Amino acid sequence: MAEDDGSAAPAENVQSLLRLAQDRSEASRRELFDNVVELFIADDHRLSERERTLMAGILDRLVSEVEVAVRGDLAERLAKMPDAPAELVEVVANDRVEVARPVLLATRLLEDAQLIEIVRQRGREHALVVATRETVSEDVSDVLVENGDPDVIETLLNNAGAELSRAAMTYLVAEAERFDRFQEPLLRRHDLPADLAMNLYWLVSAAWRRYIVETFAVEQTELDSALEAATAAASHSKSSTVGEASAELASSLNGENRLTPGLVLTLLRQGRVPAAVAGLANLGGITQPLTRHVLIDAGGESLAILARAVGFDRREFANFVLVARRFRGAGATDPAVLNEVLAFFDRVGETRARAVVAHWQRNGDYVRAIERLDSAVDARRQRVRDFARTVE
Repeated sequence: MAEDDGSAAPAENVQSLLRLAQDRSEASRRELFDNVVELFIADDHRLSERERTLMAGILDRLVSEVEVAVRGDLAERLAKMPDAPAELVEVVANDRVEVARPVLLATRLLEDAQLIEIVRQRGREHALVVATRETVSEDVSDVLVENGDPDVIETLLNNAGAELSRAAMTYLVAEAERFDRFQEPLLRRHDLPADLAMNLYWLVSAAWRRYIVETFAVEQTELDSALEAATAAASHSKSSTVGEASAELASSLNGENRLTPGLVLTLLRQGRVPAAVAGLANLGGITQPLTRHVLIDAGGESLAILARAVGFDRREFANFVLVARRFRGAGATDPAVLNEVLAFFDRVGETRARAVVAHWQRNGDYVRAIERLDSAVDARRQRVRDFARTVE
């Protein structure tokens, strides 16, 4: 008889709750909510599946009729329970964010599939909370990135406990061109692959460029495989925009081992810019559009890397910086700025510099990006010239 009494009690409770549900008063709503919650929490698996489903449906309808403070108390209670009823957790997790937060943050209560559904169905505020969880799996992170909200993505990037897939990282590195706020959090992540960090090089400030070069090591095996393509890359550069004669001259000199950093420096001093660009491109095995951009890049870090990679000594590099600044119309060089760039040149070292340049060689996106930059600069210069003519 004991078993019959035990199994009958929940059923009787359910019937009582159903009768209570007919009363629409505020007090009855609160009582009904409290009783349903207690029935779930006190249940030792005596409720049938049908009864649990029925109770969950009642609870779901009651949520909007009970004060936020009451629902918040329930959320706090569930977050501390090691075996909180799944039905209650799901209802509360889908409540308004100020109620749902404790449950969303309790790592043991929700499966990835539930979190993904919440992010997709509930939107930005819930996604922001999920992005701050102590741990976030790659699958959940992918959906948060897919969400596309910059605040959500930045929060996720700043969460050291979040795992990001390489596909998500690749996408976010590309997005960092549009969203500057992604750049620093990406670079601070311990799991950012070195090649993707290098892809950020042209987007970030001078200080972060130095950080990239000095922090993200490129494996020697990558360097070796990349250098095998250097000849092809150098050959490709001949067809770029600086002129066939200059390219052929640089190639010929290089083949005769007469193309040296000193000669490139002399060409630039003489104002023979196309020949200097072609020569430096041949020495580095990079395209001429990229070489031109290295020369006009304001910070000097790019030039330091390329100069180190092709064998400039410290004195040659210092002179090259001064000449290059005049080439881009930057005026006199502040000694403090020169010393800072020289210090970076010293720290980089030839092996690391060659690894970075090898990354430039094999990454076609760089060439296209630099060509776009050059086109934009040329367009701006043309607009200035057109404006000047109208004023004259």
